[in-house]
Amino acid sequence: MKQKKLALLLAAPVAAFALDGIDFEQGDWQIVCDNSGTCRAAGYQSDEGDDPPVSVQFTRKAGENESVQGAISFLDANFESAPAQVEMQIDGKSVANITLKDDGSASLDQAQTEALLAAVQKKDSSIIFRENAKKPEWRLSTVGANAVLLKMDDFQERVDTASALIKRGNNENAVLAPAALPVIKAVTPPQDAPRELKKNDADFATMKKLLAAHYISEDEYFNLSEKDDHYDRCPRDAERGIDSEYAVITLYPLDDKHYLSESPCWFSDYNVGNLYTLVSRDLKTIEKTYDNRLNYYDEKTGILHGNQKVRGIGDCWSSAAYQWDGKDLIKSYIGASSLCKGFAGGAWELPQYLTTIESEKGTIRSDELLKTGGSE
Repeated sequence: MKQKKLALLLAAPVAAFALDGIDFEQGDWQIVCDNSGTCRAAGYQSDEGDDPPVSVQFTRKAGENESVQGAISFLDANFESAPAQVEMQIDGKSVANITLKDDGSASLDQAQTEALLAAVQKKDSSIIFRENAKKPEWRLSTVGANAVLLKMDDFQERVDTASALIKRGNNENAVLAPAALPVIKAVTPPQDAPRELKKNDADFATMKKLLAAHYISEDEYFNLSEKDDHYDRCPRDAERGIDSEYAVITLYPLDDKHYLSESPCWFSDYNVGNLYTLVSRDLKTIEKTYDNRLNYYDEKTGILHGNQKVRGIGDCWSSAAYQWDGKDLIKSYIGASSLCKGFAGGAWELPQYLTTIESEKGTIRSDELLKTGGSE
């Protein structure tokens, strides 16, 4: 079956307005800016030739005096681990020796970051990393770098100011201030066991009838335009969907009045999406339907997850999370996909939408919470 394409601390002063993040790609480069104003630009090897995977990331927070932070990541020619140290050469000259962590990544110091920033802005720059003369070289592409770095300047309102990376000038207008993140007060749902409804259960028939408006024919589903609000609908699939002999509808307790219902929605070769609804305990009313690109609910933490591969080898992903706050599952995180360049799981985490999660355990940013599995 086809798959619909999957389309997120503070330093003073802090902007009080809501800020929308962006996601932009050009050539072998991309940039994702989140709703706090922080931008992360990433460049990779060219797809032409057989160069092993390499990626550099430039991160810059919003704010007048924020500097650019650099990081780099490698895989070897067999897409395995990288060496302990590499030499960085720019236009044939040795610039630095970079010591790598076990995972093949490293943070760059200020001098290394500035050297790379200057080099990627020149179309004819040769940027090579190598372990020694006998091993394959990693070549960083500059195609798209200028457009991406200009996009960073534009988003952070630095164009024509002294802090711009590309189009520097003497404009004294204030640059973008960092924006405060939305706050979600997380509530741990009841730890009662979920109810699994199967085809012969009376409540399965009740739920299937309640969900009927969200299940349409495959032809109708795949003829929906991107303008249609189609992420609350599912194609009927007699083999694996809600009409299947083995279909299960799971009801997760959220409070004494609501369940989160989970039912099969769509399938592709390497992705799956479920239909989730906020349903009354008496199974009479659907109060809300969630995005059908979500596919896993963790009842211990009250976090609803969505993780989708862009292609089968899993080197580029999109992700989302929603947090239960006692009344609703609230969007807490959107992660844009890195470019598909050979890094398992993606070269970098690229949040486009972030929140601050407050709970009885403390306060934590949503991306950091997800790294812990939602347990902190």
